This record gives sequence, C-alpha cells and structure tokens, in this order.
Amino acid sequence: MRHTPFALFAASLLLFACSGETTTKWSDQGSFEQTDENTDVQPDEGPDLVDQDDGTDVEQSDLPDEDGVDPDLLPDGEDGTDVDLLDVEDQTEDLEPNGRCGDGLVQINRGEVCDDGNTQSGDGCSADCTSKEVCGNGIRDLNEDCDGEDWCDEHCRDMRQPLPDEDGDNIADEHEGREALVDSDLDEVPDYLDDDSDGDGIADAIEAGDSSTHTPPIDSDGDGTPDFRDDDSDGDGIPDAVEGLIDSDGDGIPDYLDLDSDADGIPDAIEGMGDPDGDGIPSFRDGDSDGDGILDHIESNVDADLDGMPNFLDTDSDNDTIDDLVEAGDDPSQPRDTDGDGTPDYLDPDSDGDSLSDFLEATTCGPSSCLNPYSVDSDGDSIADGDDTTFDDDANGVPNAIDTDSDGDGIPDA
Repeated sequence: MRHTPFALFAASLLLFACSGETTTKWSDQGSFEQTDENTDVQPDEGPDLVDQDDGTDVEQSDLPDEDGVDPDLLPDGEDGTDVDLLDVEDQTEDLEPNGRCGDGLVQINRGEVCDDGNTQSGDGCSADCTSKEVCGNGIRDLNEDCDGEDWCDEHCRDMRQPLPDEDGDNIADEHEGREALVDSDLDEVPDYLDDDSDGDGIADAIEAGDSSTHTPPIDSDGDGTPDFRDDDSDGDGIPDAVEGLIDSDGDGIPDYLDLDSDADGIPDAIEGMGDPDGDGIPSFRDGDSDGDGILDHIESNVDADLDGMPNFLDTDSDNDTIDDLVEAGDDPSQPRDTDGDGTPDYLDPDSDGDSLSDFLEATTCGPSSCLNPYSVDSDGDSIADGDDTTFDDDANGVPNAIDTDSDGDGIPDA
C-alpha cells in the first residue's frame, strides 16, 4: 500500500508522542530517523507551531501578544490547552460579543471579577466590575482610605498623620479652599469651617467618601465637582437635598448616590421627582408610579402603545380604553393572561384571543352590557364571539355576540 506524505507525517507524530528521550521524524530522504528530544518533529512553517526555549511546541494562539494578552482572547486551561466555547460551558458568559459591565454576566476576558447587573459602586461590586469591594484586594474601593499601601491598616484606613482639617470633616483644609476662603453655599461660612459646604443637609464628613484627609474628596458622578460641593452628587437630576440619606431600596447605598433608588430597573433620572399617582411618593421612590396595581419593575420603561407615555406611567398601556388596574386581574404582581399567549392582558390588544380586539369588545354594547374582552363567548351561547360577530342581525339593538337569539326567531342560538 502506498503511503501519502501526509499519512507518513501523521505516523511520525504518533511515534514522537510515544517515544522517550528520542524522537522519530520523517527525513527529507523519505525514511524515518531518530533525533534528540529537543528537536522539532517538523520545522515551523506557519502559525500553528512555535518553538519554545525547552524545545516544546505550542499553538500560536497560546502565545501572548506584545501587550501580554492572548490574541485569541481565550484563557488557557490548566494543562496549557486553549479553552474555547466548545471546551468549557461556563466560559460562554466570558465571550458575549456585546457584553458590558452591568449586564449581569462576569466577563473574565474583559477584566471583570463581578457583575451584579448595575454600574454602581458600594454594593459589593464596583462600578466598573473590576472589584468585589473587599478590603485587602489591592483596590481602593468606595469608603476605603487605601488598600495595600505601607501606611494602610488591615481595615483599609490611612495610618498617616492627618493633614490640617479645621472643621474635622475628613476633608483637608487645602481641599476645601482655605487660602481662597471658598464658600460654596454662600452662607458666609468658608468651606474649611463649614460642616455642610453645599447646604444640602448631608454632612461633608459623609460626602467626603472616606476618613482620610490625604485622599481627595470623592466625585461620584465624575462631573469635576466633589460631592461635598455638588448639589446632585449622582448626577440623576434630583437634588441631594431631596434624595437625602434615605436608602429606599435597602441596598446599602443612600438615595443621593443611588442611580435607581427604588430598585425597579428604571433609573431615577427617568423617573424623576414627579408624583403621577398622587400618593405622596415621588416616582424615583415609588414601586408603582402610576398606581395601577402593576409594579414599575414589571411594567418597565417600555412604551407598548407608542403614545409617548412609558408603561410604568401609563394607566392604559395598550390603549384599549380599559385601565391596566382592571386588566391586571386579582393579583397584579402576576398580571392576568387570559388567553395564555405569554402577553398579559394589560399589554394584549386581544386578551381572550377571539379575534375581536379588546377595544372593539369594550366599546360594542347593548342596552345593558358590552362584550366581555376576557371571554371568548360573552353571551354563553356556545358560539365564539368572533363567530357571532358584532353585527346586530335582528336589529334589536343588541350585537349578536351578546344576543342569545341573534336572528330573533324565538329559538335560542345555543
């Protein structure tokens, strides 16, 4: 039997794997010969094999780029082999093509060590998803003076001699503009002597961000104005004086720093300070902003009927003239879905799936009643409303779908 060059080369590789200190290779003369263990089976001619100092070959994809990162962006396994989407199931979340911090997936290859579904610090995962916010990880997190420095203690507190701080608010006088006598809130008390420099009702000692006078005061929204001078520290459009130190959702982040104070998935910047349902609770803190019984986190910021009003503020989200409060059913925490099509009634233009729209059924009436949008047979005559139709065959002022004798012949339709 004639052996092709490729088959002979494959055989040489097999012999190489089974040999000890010597290696068998195919020579240019067409025969096998032995080489020492540091000789390659085949000279490297492409991107698949690269020589190492110890004489072993590795895949090109395993070699770091100039910046030290694998060019294939895949972590190497413990045995040195490349890991891809087919090798380890739990790596799939690391390779989401449109992944980002805040999407709830930890993407190791993008430098993430955590992802709790938001981009906010102080809740156990930093705003950039690179720190689990524990003292001792070498990253200075929110409310830490330091982490890992020689002058840092085991609680991440700065052990250096404090800088001058005349009002004792943990902000050095030099950072409060002592020489220029800066007076941020114009109360005639310079900031370096004022325990609430911006007059928002939140003490500078809290807004400083940590207890060290050596660190600059924190600027939570990155607008260039430190929190102790910023009327809106989180940049959500709601003044700190309104949000205050209350922690509405109990997540450990006070509202003045929380971008979603009620944790309904709708940013405070969108919900604002309005009180559309008049219950005395502003939307940014109200779990049901429109008072329709369906919680904001269920309704979301989507505008189902495209009327310019998002569902969480719209009392008739599908614009069928029936209030969401009615369509929600007996348990608004699990809104009713009459036809079981996966779309709850308050968003379904045909809740009972009888081919007649809720709007048509709710507005097609006789002297005493209208069609029932949540029943396929409004008059109980065993004929579906869609088949009965909304016509009035006997001209008695009662549409067929709610007329038990649609043709007026004295014989019940049933």
